[in-house]
Amino acid sequence: SRLSGGKTYRNVWSSLKGIASCGAYEGVMVYTPIGDHQCSLLGAGLQPNELSINLGTGGQVSVIGGKDRPYFHGDLACVTHLPSGRALAALAKLLGRSQNFLEVEAYNVGPTKIAAHTAYYPGPCGSSGSFSNITEAEMTPGHFYRAALCSIAVQVENCVSRLPSFEAIRFSGGTLARSRLLREFLANTFWQKIIWNEERAGVESLYGL
Repeated sequence: SRLSGGKTYRNVWSSLKGIASCGAYEGVMVYTPIGDHQCSLLGAGLQPNELSINLGTGGQVSVIGGKDRPYFHGDLACVTHLPSGRALAALAKLLGRSQNFLEVEAYNVGPTKIAAHTAYYPGPCGSSGSFSNITEAEMTPGHFYRAALCSIAVQVENCVSRLPSFEAIRFSGGTLARSRLLREFLANTFWQKIIWNEERAGVESLYGL
């Protein structure tokens, strides 16, 4: 396809680095290819001096200002492949319950002594998961799911410690949209202001596109 000025997309793309505008096509701005991670942060409205906690199938924490991944008007410092929706889905399958059911049960059971580590697949938090400190009184699906949500919040906190400083936190991603309890765990973990666009929750990538 030809852009404004008669240039082809391929010729312009090959001369650019990172995320940049290639020009316009029929009045619409065309950019170099980007991933769903960047689309989601753009759709969520990530600003400088904000931390993005993006939890969908996988999890990422990001701050504008780094060299890990390209982004609009600057690069990202980020840690990716955190346990998130994929880990919760695996647990739900094991427990034989829907995630919606487990979310309600986890909220209702209250604090649990079960300690979970949800790194069931390789990533920055390890390559194997575990549950410990299990007692008969807490051997219920709700207790296990609550422990898993708490584990995800702890792992997010640990990975955020690797990033530059920030002044506010912006939530995004389908897992955070579905889990009120996980949002509460994270809000209690950090002292900074939490920003969450409920209207765009879970579909931030579509707004980015």
